[in-house]
Amino acid sequence: MRSRLTVVLVLLAAASIVAGASSAPATIRFKAVLKAPKTNPKVNVRWYYSITVTDLKGRPIRATITAHILDPLGGIHPVDYGPTQKPILNFPFKGTFRDWLTFPPESKGFQLTIRWTIKALGAKRVVKRVVVPQP
Repeated sequence: MRSRLTVVLVLLAAASIVAGASSAPATIRFKAVLKAPKTNPKVNVRWYYSITVTDLKGRPIRATITAHILDPLGGIHPVDYGPTQKPILNFPFKGTFRDWLTFPPESKGFQLTIRWTIKALGAKRVVKRVVVPQP
């Protein structure tokens, strides 16, 4: 349950960022739900996740996704799609996007933030997850 609470808080924060300086509340046009293990990932082991995007009635919709890893030094690194060398940049999908990450041994003990940016129905949501790869 804790991870779902985190996702809801991130979505609410993203809605306020999308609203910008406007005093009017942001219009929520779609839902984005992250499903990932609650535990921190182990190095050299696949860490599976999925993001489901639906309209407000719960129907799957078309969207695009961009994924980055933010390191503690401020670097932003694109995430490759599965075993390919293709980065996940404005990758189109409908309904649920599934993938996995593998963290190298050099990342052990560092706090990394995984950031997924989802665009659909003319709106944008940012979902983040902080992980610390373990041996």
